Amino acid sequence: NDFVRGVAEAADGALWVATIGGGMYRGGPGRFEPVPSTIGTVTYPFFETVVATRDGSLWWGGAGALFHWRDGREVTHYTRDNAEWLANTGVTALHEDIRAGLWIGTTRGELLLLRDGKFQLRPQRVTRGAVTALAQEKDGTLWVGSVAGGLARLRPDEVATFSITNGLLSNEIRTLHLDEDGTLWIGTGGGGLSCWKNGRIVSFTTRQGLGDDTVSQ
Repeated sequence: NDFVRGVAEAADGALWVATIGGGMYRGGPGRFEPVPSTIGTVTYPFFETVVATRDGSLWWGGAGALFHWRDGREVTHYTRDNAEWLANTGVTALHEDIRAGLWIGTTRGELLLLRDGKFQLRPQRVTRGAVTALAQEKDGTLWVGSVAGGLARLRPDEVATFSITNGLLSNEIRTLHLDEDGTLWIGTGGGGLSCWKNGRIVSFTTRQGLGDDTVSQ
């Protein structure tokens, strides 16, 4: 399928590709093969995100489903039948927790932590619209990007938000990347590329030489 929404590299070097309409694929230059995403008689072809975790697992999610794959086979899957929160939403962002577990962002702006086989739903929403990107610092601070609510920073005792009112040039967050120096890079829709470092935001747009003011990855 031509609409790729997420890519992850597994420990063996294989690329896993999440598509909208064509399901999940794995492979590399020259050859890709589809990964089964059928549960019973239902096929799930719409995936938004895929992530490789430290234990060698692959997780991918999308409309109404979350899949877990390891050692060449499916470990488990979640749908509305065994995870009530998936009844009216989809998975739009995944990120492995720095300590243990898997962070999950949804189309409804919800944030969950899957740990020890149990889903913990964060009681307060921190975004407007779908969660689009997640990144986490070494101290556990979680950054959450959304389609219309800007950027949120979550700490145990604090929730801070950043938008066009206090530093960003767009409230549409497309992607987040935390580099080795602790700088957070923020790709936006229409507001160019921003970075958070030492408590301040600096942005780069076509005026500084970017080819486009929308940065998706």
